[in-house]
Amino acid sequence: MLGSKPCHTPISKNYKQLFLTDAPLCDVESYRRLIGRLLYLTNTQPDISFAIHLLSQFVQNPTTYHHQAAQHVLRYIKSNPTQGLFFASNSEIQLKGFSDSVIFAFNKQISRLILKYLHISYLVFND
Repeated sequence: MLGSKPCHTPISKNYKQLFLTDAPLCDVESYRRLIGRLLYLTNTQPDISFAIHLLSQFVQNPTTYHHQAAQHVLRYIKSNPTQGLFFASNSEIQLKGFSDSVIFAFNKQISRLILKYLHISYLVFND
């Protein structure tokens, strides 16, 4: 991976290959470890979330296509290592958040309460 060429998108245009099952991967455990590490990395780099969650659906029976797609994500991360969220350990900022679109779609009263809580938290945080 050190000599590989960086890329500019987290997933390639032809990701439909991921749904092919004709080339099973020999080393399944290394693929699972890689996806687990990349899942952890999505906390600080949300731009890779779609690609990693798509690849994580295939940890049971990965193929060489999945492994190539995971390598593509690594090359994307290599292209811009400073991109992402950074949370300093000595900062007093507390980041709290939750979103569930189903609640907002079906229950107007709960969505009003959540929005009111977020607004009050924002006011307290910015004072």
